Amino acid sequence: MTEKLEPKEFVELIGRLRKLPAEKEWIEFKESWFEPVRLAEYISGLSNSAVLSGEPTAFMVWGIRDTDHSLVGTSFDPWTEKKGNEDLIPWLKRMISPGVDFRFQREIVDGHRVVLLRVAAASRLPVKFKKQGFVRVGSQLKALSDQPELEKQLFRVLDSYSFEEELAKSFLDENEVLSLLNYPEYFRKTEISLPDGRDGILKHLEAARLVTKSVEKKWSITNLGALVYANDLSHFPDLKRRACRVIVYEGTGRLNTIRERTQQGGYVPEFEQLVRYIVDALPAREVIEDTGLRTNHQLVPTIVIRELLANAIMHQDLLERSTALMVEIFSDRVEFLNPGKPLVDPLRFIDTPSKTRNPKLADALRRGSIVEEKGSGWDKITSALEEYALPPSKTETDSGYTKVTVFGHRDLSHMNLEERVAAVYQHACLNYVMHVDTNNQSVRRRFQLSESAKSKASRLLRDAKEAGMIMEFDSKVGVRSLRYVPFWAETKDSE
Repeated sequence: MTEKLEPKEFVELIGRLRKLPAEKEWIEFKESWFEPVRLAEYISGLSNSAVLSGEPTAFMVWGIRDTDHSLVGTSFDPWTEKKGNEDLIPWLKRMISPGVDFRFQREIVDGHRVVLLRVAAASRLPVKFKKQGFVRVGSQLKALSDQPELEKQLFRVLDSYSFEEELAKSFLDENEVLSLLNYPEYFRKTEISLPDGRDGILKHLEAARLVTKSVEKKWSITNLGALVYANDLSHFPDLKRRACRVIVYEGTGRLNTIRERTQQGGYVPEFEQLVRYIVDALPAREVIEDTGLRTNHQLVPTIVIRELLANAIMHQDLLERSTALMVEIFSDRVEFLNPGKPLVDPLRFIDTPSKTRNPKLADALRRGSIVEEKGSGWDKITSALEEYALPPSKTETDSGYTKVTVFGHRDLSHMNLEERVAAVYQHACLNYVMHVDTNNQSVRRRFQLSESAKSKASRLLRDAKEAGMIMEFDSKVGVRSLRYVPFWAETKDSE
């Protein structure tokens, strides 16, 4: 929204606003009026009223008579005005909270000087000036606290706020929209026949909430549309930290970078390329097969890379600015970092149905064949790690991020107690959801131990039980018949 309009676009927009039959809650016309405090209140009221009206942008225009919308010109100049000793625009940005996107612009329209203020609709919280919110009631500006019904309505609307539906780029013509989005990939992935003309293409993209139209009667690309199907995310500056960065290091530390790549296009057209780039960068280890042949095994199975990358994309917190999507590849491990804490306890990743804070993004990724509706990603990840007798995955969370690490091959003797316990716990979780018993035999199979290593498997189970991560399903049976379940599951003893 903050991009400057071209002079032609500015004139066209002013013309459309003037043709509206009357001022609306999200439009205000002035001649040369200026009162800094009242202007700040107007920004609050226009922003809040825009979201109530379902409009992405509100407008305040100087140089137009409000009674008949005639062009009269204005002497108002926001770049030279002050509040006390402080320049007006910095003062407005400092006094209005939470920070709302607004921009002043001036142009000559039919020989008259016109100043336009565009204000983004409120998102997440009401926009306030000096801790006081405002709202338009008809053409009147009112304190939000004096309008209890409107205040309740505003909070209901803001509670359903969606970052995906915010506008990433606005005031576009049809050709610009189609040049910025990889729309052929959308139709290919969704298996919809490509329409013959632009109108049909845009109709489908609009129905999928990838693009939209507003009062400007021009097209806008939503954050969802840009994130998922952009040809080049660098054309959307506010979304650049949502692009995935892959860094390959030498050894086990971050001192020496071998190479790196930053995602260029949207998640759907770029996903398979990112997976291939990561897989190609994985170190390999030589394994002597039972036949005596030497083969190279990549550090981590491809299915693990694919599922963890998809999870990082789908479950990221799109509002978290301090952390970016990142995949770091070391000689012994791969780390997947995404903004935001998970909505599910990491200990319950395997058994709990998928939850996401980005339902529209998740739906677009499913339609693009990146993730599955049933949310079986962690089942696949854990199963693949077990198939290759790899250490368990490790999940770390903080206020601003989630990091999942998967490791290359390591003998059981080189895993510490915490890793051995985690491996047995994840094994029990996977078996539980698959309705398979966890016992001495299954643990030997998980760690590729021989039948003679029953005592070692028993010790692994005992360690996990003592750590409180698994329980005996029925403690009354004999030792050879013992079965185990995760600590959160029901047991026969609890019936």
